[in-house]
Amino acid sequence: MPSQSAAIVVNRRILRPQAELIESLKGAPSTNVVYAMNSGGALDYRIKPIGKHAGFAGTAITIDAGPRDNLAVWASLEVVLPGDVLVIATGNHVAHAVIGDGFVGMARNCGCVAIVTDGVVCDLAGIDAAGIPVFARGLSPNSCWKNGPGEVGLHVAIDGVGIASGDVLVGDADGVAVIPAADLASVVSQMPDIRAKEAEMERRVAAGGRSATWLEGTFAAKGIRYID
Repeated sequence: MPSQSAAIVVNRRILRPQAELIESLKGAPSTNVVYAMNSGGALDYRIKPIGKHAGFAGTAITIDAGPRDNLAVWASLEVVLPGDVLVIATGNHVAHAVIGDGFVGMARNCGCVAIVTDGVVCDLAGIDAAGIPVFARGLSPNSCWKNGPGEVGLHVAIDGVGIASGDVLVGDADGVAVIPAADLASVVSQMPDIRAKEAEMERRVAAGGRSATWLEGTFAAKGIRYID
């Protein structure tokens, strides 16, 4: 066990969900995933893809880096397995980039499929070249210290959304949805029905439809008053 004076604490006892459950979510729109969780669970709207890569699904490995420091971020490479998503909490620090393209490339080499942070990053061209999605609040050329303190693999919160290592994240151009590990099977089980409803809506639009099929029944149940 690390001593109480250790700059970085790393939890290596991370329970990852069944790979087939995550595989079934690959390519799923984040909006569909959120719909399966009672229309909630997405990260702040300002956390968006940096660069040209966006779609991913994978297991969260959480990092509490704190502001202007990335020692814990580098320590996380010791626990990354193929299919993992690094989630870096900085306390919304946007004055200094928490990672650059060198780290992104090494994380990719470890099998990381995406990186998500509430902070900012740097080296856009290199991030694009690394080939995995990076989600952040923006870009800054300012750099971090490597002093700690920090934690890897323990609970973090990003703008009020709690994330634990072992949870599942699904991201695309719209943003990032966080699926608690305990809810993963339920979300996966709902996806076929949600996809079917989305496909039906697309067919109605393509056919010239001007109203949703559920609207009339909803008005009848909840009431509607017209003023002519």
